[in-house]
Amino acid sequence: MVSNIRRFFRHLWYGPWLLRRYFPAEVRARITDAIRKSEAGHSGEVYFVVERALERLPFQRCPSPRERALEVFALQRVWDTRSNNGILVYILLADHAVEIVADRGINTLVTASEWQRYCEILRRGFMSNEIEKSAIEVIEEISELLKKHFPRTSGDTNELNDQVTVL
Repeated sequence: MVSNIRRFFRHLWYGPWLLRRYFPAEVRARITDAIRKSEAGHSGEVYFVVERALERLPFQRCPSPRERALEVFALQRVWDTRSNNGILVYILLADHAVEIVADRGINTLVTASEWQRYCEILRRGFMSNEIEKSAIEVIEEISELLKKHFPRTSGDTNELNDQVTVL
């Protein structure tokens, strides 16, 4: 109960300034560019979401960062790709939480420990104040996976927005 109260106040306190600190417009633009470059080499879809804090309604249910990432995966329709190869990179700033949710087409080809390794790269980026560098590194590594399993073909289209989405 006490940890939920602490978490509630942390989410209340984490204002828009925190988003500007970790993800100012120029950082979001460079991450978006990395996603665009990545998707030029494969048919997968990388969707990057940053959520500053849980607002009142989601917080009342008190979802874990993983549960919230699964909600965002569904709400943003990352699962709705032709080859079931959408990947959500989700960051919840107030919890310093990172989650990766992959659709079934790619998830069956990659081990859970590999997804956790990517999350750990992002967490280390937070701790060392190099979130941009770590985000681009993860996008590039995910890109290599997608190139291997879902190479680009002539009929591929961009199915999801490449811009960093801020909730």
